[in-house]
Amino acid sequence: MLTMTNLPAKFLSGAIALLLLVGCAGQAVAPQAVVEVQSEVVEPAKPADVDFCDPGQGAPFSYRKKVAVLATELLQPQDAGDLPGLMVGWSELLQQRLNESGRLLVVNASDQHLHSGPLQQEWIVALANRLDVQFVVAVRFHNLHTSREQFGVGRYTIPSRRMQRQIDAELLIFDGLYGSQIASIFYATQAEGSESEVINLARSPLLRGAFITTPLGEALNSVLNAEVEQGLKKLACLPLMARVTKVVGDSLYISTSGAALIRPGDTLQLFRLSGQIESRLGAVEVIKVFPESAVAVYKGEGGAPKYSAGLRVRAW
Repeated sequence: MLTMTNLPAKFLSGAIALLLLVGCAGQAVAPQAVVEVQSEVVEPAKPADVDFCDPGQGAPFSYRKKVAVLATELLQPQDAGDLPGLMVGWSELLQQRLNESGRLLVVNASDQHLHSGPLQQEWIVALANRLDVQFVVAVRFHNLHTSREQFGVGRYTIPSRRMQRQIDAELLIFDGLYGSQIASIFYATQAEGSESEVINLARSPLLRGAFITTPLGEALNSVLNAEVEQGLKKLACLPLMARVTKVVGDSLYISTSGAALIRPGDTLQLFRLSGQIESRLGAVEVIKVFPESAVAVYKGEGGAPKYSAGLRVRAW
């Protein structure tokens, strides 16, 4: 069982990253290992059944974790003039697909733009606390540039009717407790065809109607499918975590509910966060589940904590 006693935040980020790397094998994390998260490139693909892991820690993996999806970022907005409402529309499509997976509880944060700069971690933590989510997800389009092939040499070139559009997107996943980035996945694909096939001349809504059958629509849809599939895989082996909102005697009220598939009799691990330090406090057992919360009783040594400040529960 992974021990979290007095575990620094940076070290926990490394441990989370390592959990992502070991994937669904359910291997124990070596306490000495610190792994830097590196970007990876994934080719867009058609959706497939995701192999969700069993972490082998004695806790049911079926819990649904809360995720907030931010507005989409456009690094070259001048190349997206034919895709109206892309920043909000793409976020809403991603939310819809993630919801349809049945694996997450998705919160709409498409009115929020990812904060950049040295205070990003603090901003992520504040947003996650305000929205009461465990993870924050954002998509960034690096490139939507179109080009036209040329025939000939020098002054005697003739533009071709065929065009290409490069689509480069990045999926970012952040841990809401510490604000650290735990995944960065790049996607690259191309749309090829005539001008009307790679440019949305009719300004049609994203991925609707006949638009989805065009080369541009198919390329964008493949990126969206890949974001859903790979995003779910990245979150699959991470344990559910929730806040303790209040303590009454031996009872702890926690910010998770039946929608997360928490059930009476389930055992969770309690810890307290003090600044950048986690202190493991023992186990709690869920005794009641409500639509917006759940109640657990303390099963650790000694009496239950008296104050909820900084208290969290984790699946393991």
